[in-house]
Amino acid sequence: MEELYVVPVFHHGGKFVRHPNGELVYADGDVHRFNTYELDVDTLNLRDMVVMVEELGYKSHNAILWFDKTAPELETGLNELDGDEAIRDLIDWLRENQENEFHVFIEHPIDKPVLAENDGGGEGVPVEQVYLVDGSPARDEATKEDAFETPHPGTDSQNADEIRA
Repeated sequence: MEELYVVPVFHHGGKFVRHPNGELVYADGDVHRFNTYELDVDTLNLRDMVVMVEELGYKSHNAILWFDKTAPELETGLNELDGDEAIRDLIDWLRENQENEFHVFIEHPIDKPVLAENDGGGEGVPVEQVYLVDGSPARDEATKEDAFETPHPGTDSQNADEIRA
């Protein structure tokens, strides 16, 4: 088999939103292209994907989804990477379409709001409970943006307002 190397492109920090017309889009997220990770598709595995999620600063994730660009819309093109069979499907798709990159969406947790003490020592103020990269709970001034850190060198970053098929 001919060697094929691919670059993963991660979409994260945003949310899936359904427009009034029913179209699903990924809004308000960031995009990171792992230029230093040219992966041989024959050795692509789920652990590599999890390591890249961690390098983006996420301590945990709910799902890792890859997007089939040949699908007519985002919703029908999303496929969960949840084991060896799903990785095999991605590899087959990459080979069949001779793609040199693939797009990955991360669903990550942000817990329910909690009350945190404010600096004035009075009543608590509601904040989102997030955990920072070092595993410590975020303080009252934290926002969901604190749930991830600046990516490692070798990644290209950009903000993506909306991603459609």
